[in-house]
Amino acid sequence: MRYLITAIAALAIAALGTIPKLYKMYQITGAISGATRETSVITAKWEEWEPQGRSILHFHMISWGDAAHRKDNSHSTRVDPGLWRSFSVGQSIELVRIPGDEHRYLADQDIFVSGGNFEFDYVLLAVELVVGVGALVKFVAHLVARSRTTDAVS
Repeated sequence: MRYLITAIAALAIAALGTIPKLYKMYQITGAISGATRETSVITAKWEEWEPQGRSILHFHMISWGDAAHRKDNSHSTRVDPGLWRSFSVGQSIELVRIPGDEHRYLADQDIFVSGGNFEFDYVLLAVELVVGVGALVKFVAHLVARSRTTDAVS
């Protein structure tokens, strides 16, 4: 039974988490249709520091639209430090919107669709599928072995 539970859990995580995330990432890059693009203007840029255990995380942020939306994820995003340094307030940027997602993403430059993020998600998906299918195979093998044992006794 534990093999079946493991298979269901691993395949559910892949189906409900990793695969939809990869689909969204491909929509942002334009490889899959469905996203819309719009032009906006950077209204603010800043840095944030957030305590995380014994270390402090450092984020580079930009926002567009009303300055009151500075902390609103639908009007701001984290950016790569090098890209952040190249941006200036008043600069035009291209944003991508995904249907059903209020967050906007930087077209072709968002951290969410960086090469490292794609690589991580592909490895994660591979692990989920290997664990899920492997556990399913073990479950079926266990059922077959159990069936043979029951048949041999009768």
